[in-house]
Amino acid sequence: MAKKGNRQIIKLKSSQSPHIYSTYKNKKNDPERIELKKYDLALKYANLYLEMNKKEDDILLIATSYERLYEVNKKMGKTAIALNYHERMVQIRDSIRTLEVT
Repeated sequence: MAKKGNRQIIKLKSSQSPHIYSTYKNKKNDPERIELKKYDLALKYANLYLEMNKKEDDILLIATSYERLYEVNKKMGKTAIALNYHERMVQIRDSIRTLEVT
């Protein structure tokens, strides 16, 4: 049976968002610094939510999806992408208001 002393729990902070991953590191096999590339979960779920809402063809939910993508990208520091999602959200919400008034 292997010793538990060689394994160490480590926390990895995403370089693009505040998300923190936890994993195990074997001190004997990997004595140096560990770097892993993982897909950011918040962005993954926001994109999944958008795709589901596009299939449903519900404009209000699509606007909400763009708002979530805006928030995630803004927190990640991707301001150009965040601005693009914000503009799409505003455009959809303005068109909904125009339809409600007429």
